[in-house]
Amino acid sequence: MKSLLVGLLIYSIIYVPVATAADAWIAPSGIIPKSSEEYYSTNTVNKVLIPINVWGNVKTPGLHFVPFGSVLNSGLSAAGGPLPYNSSDILLIHANGKQETVDMYNEGFKRKIQPNDTMQVDVNSFRANLPLIVSVIGSLAAIITVGVVLSSRK
Repeated sequence: MKSLLVGLLIYSIIYVPVATAADAWIAPSGIIPKSSEEYYSTNTVNKVLIPINVWGNVKTPGLHFVPFGSVLNSGLSAAGGPLPYNSSDILLIHANGKQETVDMYNEGFKRKIQPNDTMQVDVNSFRANLPLIVSVIGSLAAIITVGVVLSSRK
């Protein structure tokens, strides 16, 4: 029992969140800040990592780090990749506020991302609703078929 209490005490000391300034950011383990926009990783030898934000229809949205010079699709991969029914158009918002739409399939392997860029992956509403649309059409076809069969029996 005593060791459990000591363990809980140590856990609470180590893992108690600390309030910081709104613009403060603590790098995860293995990430060493070089400047406000560049980081080194102890996991990848001598690679400068840049922070990017990936939002929307991806497996793990949020802040991610990719090697400097990475392309848009590498950023999507860092976020676990797009989920089903995603739009192929990615909204790329640069740190300076400039926005552009990039086609993931045609330009995603060429378009370089910069530090603090944000990628917004939206859901393609038609593709997301396609199963519902097909279900409704199938139900209507069944109703029409029943109506035709019943009217031909008369």
